[in-house]
Amino acid sequence: LDQNDDPQMIFETMNGRGASLTETDLIRNYIFMRADKSEVDLDSVYEKYWDEFDDASANFKWHDQTSRGRYYETHLQFFIIDYLTLKMRTDIRYDQVFYHYKFFILNNDSFTTVEEELKELNRFSAIYKSILQPNKETVFGRFCSRLGDMDISTIYPLILAIQGDREIPLQEKTSMFTALDSYITRRFLCGYTTKNYNNVFLDFIKQL
Repeated sequence: LDQNDDPQMIFETMNGRGASLTETDLIRNYIFMRADKSEVDLDSVYEKYWDEFDDASANFKWHDQTSRGRYYETHLQFFIIDYLTLKMRTDIRYDQVFYHYKFFILNNDSFTTVEEELKELNRFSAIYKSILQPNKETVFGRFCSRLGDMDISTIYPLILAIQGDREIPLQEKTSMFTALDSYITRRFLCGYTTKNYNNVFLDFIKQL
């Protein structure tokens, strides 16, 4: 780089081999370039909050590809999309995930440090994993298992919202998931369309 080169722009467009970065690569670079400027211990926060996302040997394969409708992306990208849907209360374009993430951070004053930002991502990622790897001994787990069987993922941002809200008592969360399970399963058995579920569940999020 010479003194006129913008390293942020270079990192956002190319990796070391000259290939285009994925949306989640761009997000990772954006987070850790900001962390570096804040002089935090990069190795420590990376290992604590992000390493699992990059670790191919981790139990949950974040970079495995999966499908939602006509879209085919990694679990990590879908998680970020669901997280941003929850936080921004709007549908997120699949080809503009980095743009939306950057917009969210630049217009969000709830994080005082990059570590707080990473800590929240890590917390919601655990909820996302519990949706895809459900414990069928619980009401929540059985609900998530049925969602998988019915191939319904548009509700994931709402699930993140409910499970991630520390002010909602466990009993109330269980009641909410029981009601949602009944609503979705009955509609599925009746053959009703799922076409507008994204709007329905976004409205639910806005009311929480």
